[in-house]
Amino acid sequence: MKSSKIFLYTIHMQAPLHQETCRLACADFLKEWVVLFSLYISVMFETFPSTSAVYFRCLFSC
Repeated sequence: MKSSKIFLYTIHMQAPLHQETCRLACADFLKEWVVLFSLYISVMFETFPSTSAVYFRCLFSC
């Protein structure tokens, strides 16, 4: 989970995401997506809707 939390922080700092960040985030989240999706959807869509949209578009394009 530690690396995933770093990616969650990273996506708030840079939007739109760079391709390399996107690739790394995909590799990371594909391992842990079940845990993080519930967390991410419940918190981040309410707090950072536009950043979340950019991130999910990136994630689902992998």
